[in-house]
Amino acid sequence: MLQIPPAADYQPNADSGIKDIGVDLMLRYNMNENWGIRGALAYSALLNDARDSPLVDDEGESGQFMSSVVGIYNF
Repeated sequence: MLQIPPAADYQPNADSGIKDIGVDLMLRYNMNENWGIRGALAYSALLNDARDSPLVDDEGESGQFMSSVVGIYNF
């Protein structure tokens, strides 16, 4: 079970700057005038105090991948 530490144990610095950085790649292919398909890949990495959070240390990862494939119909 997730246990969140008392606020006194973790004090993020509000002036720590950028929270995360990432990169996205999106491709779209039109099969005909109505139908298409779109795919996306993304990666995001936490930085500074966000990466050092106890929640990330205990339950998560500082880097996350995302992918999707979507069918598209144009009216």
